[in-house]
Amino acid sequence: MAKRTTVNSFKAAVGVAVLLIVALFAGTAGVSTLGSIFNPNHQTRLQRYVSGGRGDRVLVTVRGAGIRLAFPSDPRKSREAVHLIGNPIGANRLISTAGDDAVEFVWYRVPAPLASLKNLVEVLGGFAAGDLRGTVHDAERHPDSIPPAFQFRVPAPPKQKGDYYVRIMVDGGNVYVLRVRAKVDGLKALNSFASSYCVVGKTCHAAT
Repeated sequence: MAKRTTVNSFKAAVGVAVLLIVALFAGTAGVSTLGSIFNPNHQTRLQRYVSGGRGDRVLVTVRGAGIRLAFPSDPRKSREAVHLIGNPIGANRLISTAGDDAVEFVWYRVPAPLASLKNLVEVLGGFAAGDLRGTVHDAERHPDSIPPAFQFRVPAPPKQKGDYYVRIMVDGGNVYVLRVRAKVDGLKALNSFASSYCVVGKTCHAAT
């Protein structure tokens, strides 16, 4: 009798285990199905931001800068130090995350010793790359954007997730830095970010 009870208990345990496995697979399939419905192309959050899908862009007016930009999520504000000719300059920063990727906007005033430089945006680009622990790669000048811009890539240093794609503009003594850190489609994301740049009360600009 005890032997029969043990066998029955074993069968019951096996049955419960099978039901749990079936439920687990069903649940996984359900999550996958829902994911396919809401994200049919299996895009990352940054890719959805680039494509401009409904609800994948957050329009933000940056107080103190008079600039409006579209981020992939609500950005958080912080401070950072920009190192120019050996001296740290305090800068404001907004960071918006998109999964493992990030979209950032940094702004600060041009220091007086640099203000008169003819190639100012390029010089600032070199300093910016240094702060990102790298050097300027794939540099492009955008003289037709308003204001003119300098754009480049900074390869990811060890242990960083993705390269940085950077665009720098100087307008009225203010430096505006658009940055995207991404493993995939970083350049597309930066161009989308730049195309959303507009001065409050004026026509949107910053040609891509």
